[in-house]
Formats: sequence, structure tokens, C-alpha cells
Amino acid sequence: TSPSHPGPLDPGSADLDAVLRSAVASVAVQAATRGQDLRTSNELAGTIVAGNAGRLERVIINLLSNAVKFTPVDGVITVL
Repeated sequence: TSPSHPGPLDPGSADLDAVLRSAVASVAVQAATRGQDLRTSNELAGTIVAGNAGRLERVIINLLSNAVKFTPVDGVITVL
């Protein structure tokens, strides 16, 4: 499976920090093209959550894409 095709729901566990980093990397070029500063924190390091990592990443990518879309050019997007 891949983040864009996560497959069937697998109630496993996901490293939230790794999922978030991957999602941020997926939209970083889009943000940079608009001159936006995409900021993240390290507060989630070591955080494991119950859920499907691929589906969770897809949700985060959608949220970040919306943030890029609706944040002004040269704006700041902060992911906590």
C-alpha cells in the first residue's frame, strides 16, 4: 500500500512523527512555490498511535494542502 492508496483499514499502530514528516515532505514543494514557510515541531517524536499509517498520512496531507491553499502567499504554516 501507499499513502495515496492505503488499502483496507488496518487497526495497527503508526509512528505519528514519521507520518507527519512524510506528509510535510509531500506538500513542502507546493508551499515553497507559494513562498510559504512550513514549520514543524519535534513534540511528536516517539508518539505511537493506534491506526493505519497510510490513511492517517492521507488525512494530514489533505489538511496541509488546504493550509497551503488558504494561507496567503509568503505566509507561515505551523504544524504542531
